[in-house]
Amino acid sequence: MTDSEGWMAISDDVANLLGRFVDNSAWLDDVLGEAVVLGNPAATEMAESTPDLAASGERLVAAVRGIQVPGPLAGMLADRLAKLNETRNHLVHGVWLWSDDAVLVMRRALGKGERQVKYASYKYAFIEDVIREYQVVGKLADRLVEILMSNNPALEAMEAKYVCEVDGGRTEGVIIGEDIVQECTMCGHRQPAVPKDSAP
Repeated sequence: MTDSEGWMAISDDVANLLGRFVDNSAWLDDVLGEAVVLGNPAATEMAESTPDLAASGERLVAAVRGIQVPGPLAGMLADRLAKLNETRNHLVHGVWLWSDDAVLVMRRALGKGERQVKYASYKYAFIEDVIREYQVVGKLADRLVEILMSNNPALEAMEAKYVCEVDGGRTEGVIIGEDIVQECTMCGHRQPAVPKDSAP
């Protein structure tokens, strides 16, 4: 069915694609907002102490980068979110002209105080790939929330909990494939990203 009677007609296939894209984007922002709060030892239930709970875009990327976990994990997630946001900003804030296999997006913006019009063209297959990446990063974000919840309220002691089961060296949280693991900075051994005293 096509909304041919509406103000701007759009096919159901294109509407479904855009809807799934927006839904995945919104959920990722929400889960990462929770991780930002859990990863901030000073956070309380008061909104003033957690201003990035509802952040999005560049502000959320910066907040994710500041999550206090040992190693490059927070930066790796922030980099992937920033890359997703490049496409998101065009698709969510632009207007679409679509064809059988692609969409042309026009987005008005202000750059250094001047009006700009930006254009981008995306194949539908590419948008499907971006949706899949949202799902992968979303699962990583869910995993990070789980890890942070297992450490609260003692976030300041988190680093002491992450030790290599092989040589006792310090481990850091990293993304390997589609999972978060601890990697020893001395021997390179990888182990599940669960603090020793909270493992089942």
